[in-house]
Amino acid sequence: MKMMNYDMDEKYILPEMIVGIIVINAILAIPVAIFLDGVVYNLLGLLYGVIVAIAMSAHMWNSVERALELNESDARRHMVKSYMLRTFIAIAVVIFVAILGVGNYFLTFIGILSLKVSAYIQPLTHKFFKKYIAKGE
Repeated sequence: MKMMNYDMDEKYILPEMIVGIIVINAILAIPVAIFLDGVVYNLLGLLYGVIVAIAMSAHMWNSVERALELNESDARRHMVKSYMLRTFIAIAVVIFVAILGVGNYFLTFIGILSLKVSAYIQPLTHKFFKKYIAKGE
């Protein structure tokens, strides 16, 4: 029985999530640009959401890595604090975009939610990375 090389698989998880976020939002940007008035305003809102989603995924990755080094109670406390920080920042960005009027705040929220969709399609991006990207190593 062949053992799976988890080191090779683990190092691609964050890039796979980021690629998923970017692809989802690139696909979403097409109907936004075609059907909504104020293309720049709407796409800026979506872009802010993409930036926050990518930052949240990187923060989540670092939080999990750190939590694995802690004992159970400290890890639980660390993950709750990390979750609260990510949630606060996501809400703050949406509120700032809405108050300042620098983009469509609803599309900012949708861009942030693309992190969730990216997590669902991660097995597909994993297959793509394994077939085309990891082959060269």
